[in-house]
Amino acid sequence: MTQETDRSYGMFKLLFRCNLEKLTNNRLAKRLSISFNQSIVGLLVFGGMDNETFKSYVDAFTVSFSPERNIAAWEAIGAVPFTKRCMESEIVWQDSVNDPMHVIHQRIEESNTVACNLLNTMGFDGSGLRTRLQLVKKGKLTITKPNSVETMKNVANAKTAGLKFVAMGGGHLGNDDALKAAELINRREQRRVLGKDKESRLTAELIEADALVIL
Repeated sequence: MTQETDRSYGMFKLLFRCNLEKLTNNRLAKRLSISFNQSIVGLLVFGGMDNETFKSYVDAFTVSFSPERNIAAWEAIGAVPFTKRCMESEIVWQDSVNDPMHVIHQRIEESNTVACNLLNTMGFDGSGLRTRLQLVKKGKLTITKPNSVETMKNVANAKTAGLKFVAMGGGHLGNDDALKAAELINRREQRRVLGKDKESRLTAELIEADALVIL
């Protein structure tokens, strides 16, 4: 659901195959060879005129990956503008009722109940390991708490764009958490530089003290 280019490839594959079918039929009609080599790929992808059949073919690449189609694909997954649109798909979002894995999850819960009860009968506190499936209402799931120190640190420590996306709960890079995280990273670097400067000054002070003793 997050692969915006895949949405354009559907049209591209269709036009590519149409070009291939048309080229094959036109060559068969003229009793020409249909044992294609690599040089034919450009005609199937970018269209134009075939020098042997004198037939024109569609520019599959330009039609499929035009600016308009790219923008539509980006909007569909929430890339431009940056939103949670792809997360709202029924393919992505599942609760404990319509999830295809519901039966498996229910069995896990039942096994957990049996295990915890067994621990209780043996004198242990099995309730500490007890868990239950929670019915999650759409729009109520909170991944991180916004505008918190924890979220700010998580964003600052994230090494990839994907980890930043998760840490911010799907927020964009212009929100407060991202800006605070950037400032935190900047201050960490300043603290590192100042720490090295302090260390070198303390070392110089010790050297100076030893030199003064000698003098």
